[in-house]
Amino acid sequence: MIARLNKFAEEHSNTLLFFLQNHAPALLIAAGVMLAGALMALLSHCHDWLRRTLRVAYLVAAVIYLAWRPLYSIPWHAENLWATIVGVAFCAVEIWGFTQIFNFIMMFWTRPASHQARPR
Repeated sequence: MIARLNKFAEEHSNTLLFFLQNHAPALLIAAGVMLAGALMALLSHCHDWLRRTLRVAYLVAAVIYLAWRPLYSIPWHAENLWATIVGVAFCAVEIWGFTQIFNFIMMFWTRPASHQARPR
């Protein structure tokens, strides 16, 4: 079993290296989007300016990702038509998800009057 795993790792090590070399910008953008989302969740009870800054950073990273996604990750000239169809479908789902997140962020941009700090 271990010999089979070693053989598999040797055969596919170049494939992983090729993937990392060609998709490094996408991985960095995706990591930035996830990091911004995680920071928004962790720091949601801090100052309003910090929450708004994190929301804007998340939206900027998501827009950059969504601009990259259809241009560089969908195989537009693939011989297999299904690859293009599935790529477009996944891209459409990601765009729909971004619109939902955008609406959610805009809906909660300011706190309701009952949660705002009272003047002293």
